[in-house]
Amino acid sequence: MERMWLAADTARKVAMRAALRDRMLWRDQLVNVVCGAIKAVCITVALGMVIERIGLPGDISQTFAIYVTGPFLAFNPWAIFWRNLFRERANAAFDDALENPRQYLTL
Repeated sequence: MERMWLAADTARKVAMRAALRDRMLWRDQLVNVVCGAIKAVCITVALGMVIERIGLPGDISQTFAIYVTGPFLAFNPWAIFWRNLFRERANAAFDDALENPRQYLTL
């Protein structure tokens, strides 16, 4: 069992190194982050308009919306705005090594 976990961890490390060298994946990650930034701007503006409709002045409502949306953009819980494609590829290799251990284990 320990050999299987070690093989899966090694597969994850190898996949992460390969992913970091993949230029197309860097391009996809950039597009993903730019789309996430656009999504964050749209959510911030919409939240600011909702807060303004509640009764706060416009500049205060937009500032408040930025303070609410900013931490979500920075920490990105639940992959709301962007995804880490490099980590996804490494995790897929880890999962594949656990599901198909014969491909990764050598005698």
